[in-house]
Amino acid sequence: MSNLLPRFPESLPVSRHSRDVFLEAYENGGPPVSDLAFNTLFAWQEYFKYEYFELEGFLFVFYEKDGKYVVLPPLFLSKQDSGSGWPARFAMAAKAVAENAENNGFSISFEFFPELYCRQLRQIGVETRPSRDAFDYVYLKEDLASLKGRGYDGKRNFVKQFERNYGLTYRNITKENLNEAKIFLKSWHAPKAKNDIIGSAAYCMACRLADNYDFLDVCGGILTVDDKIVAATLGTITDDFAYEKGPSSTVIVHHENGLLEYKGVYQAINQMFCQNLPERVVYVNREEDLGIPGLRKAKMSYHPAMMVEKSVLSV
Repeated sequence: MSNLLPRFPESLPVSRHSRDVFLEAYENGGPPVSDLAFNTLFAWQEYFKYEYFELEGFLFVFYEKDGKYVVLPPLFLSKQDSGSGWPARFAMAAKAVAENAENNGFSISFEFFPELYCRQLRQIGVETRPSRDAFDYVYLKEDLASLKGRGYDGKRNFVKQFERNYGLTYRNITKENLNEAKIFLKSWHAPKAKNDIIGSAAYCMACRLADNYDFLDVCGGILTVDDKIVAATLGTITDDFAYEKGPSSTVIVHHENGLLEYKGVYQAINQMFCQNLPERVVYVNREEDLGIPGLRKAKMSYHPAMMVEKSVLSV
C-alpha cells in the first residue's frame, strides 16, 4: 500500500489502483461531501486530473485549474489522526502545501470544506467563506421514494401522467442489461459533447462510471417504454459519510438523464431509483447546483432534508 500513498511533495493521479487507499480512509469518518467520494474522483478524472498525497496523517486530493491548485478537504488516514488535535496539524500541512505551490508558480485554494470541518477550523483562527453554488442537496430517501405530502403533489402528478401514458417499467442495472444502459448513456451524451467542454466532460464521466460499473460497485437503474430505454441513473452508495449525528448510509446520484419527449420521465426515474435502493440507505445526495438558476429551482422543489454547506478557506 505504501507505494500507492506518496508522501508530499510527491503525488499520484487518482486511478483504479488507488481505490483501496481511499476506501480505507473513508472508514475513519469521511466528510459528507459528494466531491470527495472515490467514484466522483474517478469518474471526473479525465477532466480534473486529480492527484493525491499523504501529509501529517491526512490524505489530500488536489487538481490544477487556471494556474491554481484547488485542494479538497482531507481524509484521515487513521482513527487516531481524526482526533481533536487535527485542525492544528491541518494548518501546518496547509501552510506547507501553499508554500510549495507558490514556489512552483501556482496560487492555491482550499475548497469544498464542509461545515463539520469549518466549525473546528474556525476555533483556531482559520477564516471560512461559504460557497453556496457548491452546497450539496441531501434528501431523505423515504421522501423521494414515496413523494408523500402536499409539497410533492406536482411530482406525483408527473409520475402518474408518465405511467398513464407510457406504463412504468423500471429495472436495476445488472450484468444482463448493462450494455443496453451503456449504449443509451453514450447515445444521449454524444450530441451534447460536441464542441462543448463541459458536455464532453460529463459524457466522459458517464462513460467511466458505466465502463467500470462492477469495479466501482455502482448502483443504477433504467426506465423503459415498449422495451426502449428512456431514462437512466447512476449512483454510489457509501456507508461512511459522517454527518453531525454520526454516519448514515447515503447514495450519491452522479448521473441522471432522460428523453424529454416523455413527459414526467425525470420525476419517474428519480422515484423508481429511490424505491429500489437497499433498505439501509437513509439519504440521497444529489450533489450541487453550480449556481444554475433552473437547476437550483429543480433541486429545491424536492425539499432537501439538509444542505451540506461547503466553504472556501483562507489559510
